[in-house]
Amino acid sequence: MASSSVREDADTAYHIEAFYRLQINDWIAVIPGFWVVINPENNSLNQTQRVGYLRTGFNF
Repeated sequence: MASSSVREDADTAYHIEAFYRLQINDWIAVIPGFWVVINPENNSLNQTQRVGYLRTGFNF
């Protein structure tokens, strides 16, 4: 029986996201948000990634 080598990641990546829905009127909402990835690609040597965004939702 052949043995296989299993790669184990030494670190763990974390994805954290937060957003808030601001209802402007009955038809339009603005949703600002932010997300962070800590230890991207399960490697603590990689820099933390941060992204802010602004979404707009329309209801018809």
